[in-house]
Amino acid sequence: KEVMQMLQQINKNEIPFSMFNETYSRTFSKGSNVPPVLDILKRLYRYNIIGYIRKEHSDYAIFNYTHAGSEYIEGRTIRLHSGLCKGLMLY
Repeated sequence: KEVMQMLQQINKNEIPFSMFNETYSRTFSKGSNVPPVLDILKRLYRYNIIGYIRKEHSDYAIFNYTHAGSEYIEGRTIRLHSGLCKGLMLY
């Protein structure tokens, strides 16, 4: 729930890895059992909440459902799933 609120607070469809990392660190720095940012991103990727942008084609995002068995690559720009953007009212 807190991660979804954080994504809504960022208010972007495409999020650079560095921005997500900084926002995640600020938001969850107070907790003692906070999972690492990469674990959260891999979990969000596994459930098709996020995809990542290929470096060669900025208009093409890779999601787990389009490339079965793939994993999130650290440092790549994050793209939110279009259905989630509508749910969070990000346009």
